[in-house]
Amino acid sequence: AKEALAKLSANPEFSSDWLSSVNVAMGKLAGDTAPDTLEMKAKLADAYAQHIDKMRADKELGSAQLLADSAMKMFPGAQSVIKEVAKLTEARKAYQAEQDKAAVLAKVDDLKSTVIAQASAHDTKRAMDALNQLRPALAASDPFLTETAPKAPAEAFHSTAERPVG
Repeated sequence: AKEALAKLSANPEFSSDWLSSVNVAMGKLAGDTAPDTLEMKAKLADAYAQHIDKMRADKELGSAQLLADSAMKMFPGAQSVIKEVAKLTEARKAYQAEQDKAAVLAKVDDLKSTVIAQASAHDTKRAMDALNQLRPALAASDPFLTETAPKAPAEAFHSTAERPVG
């Protein structure tokens, strides 16, 4: 098992076969505290940390998290792994914040379209409902609230008034 671990730590490739072989070798050497074994484990922990860092940089956050979870189990207390897990956690939080912001912006755009469409259709109740949902998401000075939304019903009425009857 030591020989296998030495070969694996000398050439970390992070393929599924390699990861499986590392798991087997680490399992066989779980209680081995010989200095050379501890050195190989530390080298592997550093390789895991570097790979987690690369995956984080490449925005492969889900896969990086799976590898980090595995690394934390195999190398508890390894500072290089702990450091990368902390960076990964922050990256995942930032990604989630970006996703949440994008969802809010999409909802705002949808509500703006609804206000205009409903005002154009002379459905003031639905237009006002959408506008009331929109207000908390926009600043009071937002041009949509101060200019666009108030003009929409008037423009719709004006265009209807100019159409020939019959």
